[in-house]
Amino acid sequence: MKIGNVKQKLMLLKKRIFCYPGHYYSPIPSVKEVSKHEELFDCNVDVVPGVELKYVHQMQRLEEWKQYYNELSFNETPKEDQRYYFENGMYSYADGIFYYFMLRSLQPHRVIEIGSGFSSALLMDVNEKYFSSNYTSMFY
Repeated sequence: MKIGNVKQKLMLLKKRIFCYPGHYYSPIPSVKEVSKHEELFDCNVDVVPGVELKYVHQMQRLEEWKQYYNELSFNETPKEDQRYYFENGMYSYADGIFYYFMLRSLQPHRVIEIGSGFSSALLMDVNEKYFSSNYTSMFY
């Protein structure tokens, strides 16, 4: 991917996010930082130094999680009987769906969250619906 394309995409996203690229809350890096490390954005790289991607394991996990996709009951907008909804601007579709998959497959007995926002709302909804509020949640 050319650095110009990255810059263009970052500028388009900048209008839709709550903090600027490069800010420590932002999942989007600054254009200046991206420019310093252009080699990291080569899409033809099979190996990322220092990171074990475990590609086969990731694909197996996705196959396992397929079973949970059709049971997702969250709406795009708020619903009276649920705390979590997708169009929330902080913890949206991909975050919510994959957290849901993890909770359903791992079935944790205890979850500790730092902060309390939409991920906590999803956690409480899943706990009530699938685990009869049997596990302990702590929010700090």
